[in-house]
Amino acid sequence: MEKLTLKDISIAEYCDMLKVGSDIVALREINDLLTKALGDVGIGFDLNLFMMQKDLLLLQCQEAIAILDFDGEKVAFYEERIKSIRKELAEKEKKTENKDPYKSFLSWILAVEKYLGFSIDRNNDLLYFTEATIQMLNSFESQKRQIDESKANKR
Repeated sequence: MEKLTLKDISIAEYCDMLKVGSDIVALREINDLLTKALGDVGIGFDLNLFMMQKDLLLLQCQEAIAILDFDGEKVAFYEERIKSIRKELAEKEKKTENKDPYKSFLSWILAVEKYLGFSIDRNNDLLYFTEATIQMLNSFESQKRQIDESKANKR
């Protein structure tokens, strides 16, 4: 069997494969290729989820210290914060579980089209689409850096 590349499959073909969901092996291979192509720009990593998990761990450590210091007031405070973050994490994890890959891909296409300002020809290959996505994400990162720099300069 010939090795697939992003140039070998069109956006329309990939959409059809996602709709049907029959060729699981090919879908996994394509998803791996997409992940590899977009890996440098952070697609698939939920930074907000990571930060919440980090905050939870830090609060748990601070709670343990407060317990050892017999500081009931701080223990109660940390317990409330820990409950709150656990609840948020549970809700966030529920939302990410039940995603339809076809809908996710369509949302991705629509986001790139909105950035470009025109509709993407579905006959283009996935390499074209990933390059457009990379440009979009780089542009957003550049804008974010400029905003952060201007905020820092105002202070």
